[in-house]
Amino acid sequence: NHNGEHVTSGGLVLFNGGTVCDDGFNDNAAVAICRKMGYDGSNAAWNVMEDDGGTAWNIQNNYDTNLDDVDCSGDSWSDCTYDANSEDCGHTEDIFLTCSGKVVFQCFYNYW
Repeated sequence: NHNGEHVTSGGLVLFNGGTVCDDGFNDNAAVAICRKMGYDGSNAAWNVMEDDGGTAWNIQNNYDTNLDDVDCSGDSWSDCTYDANSEDCGHTEDIFLTCSGKVVFQCFYNYW
């Protein structure tokens, strides 16, 4: 969370060290990101700071917005398009995501 404490749900989504904007974001995007992080995505939930009165956590101001216009046609990250160079979002548009449900362990191998 914003205090650096481990929590089991709800948190600011970061992409390459920056926040994720709500433009284009939908339920498919929430599921795709949860699945990318190793959850099964069955209980993905999201909200936006604007929905909570627009009050951003102080920590958000330490980050740039690095992901915008996330559009997912399915529930896999490979079904998504996005803009990693947008500068048209404020921190009241940051995505907060809750991923719960079964954790699916994924193994990734790098071959050099």
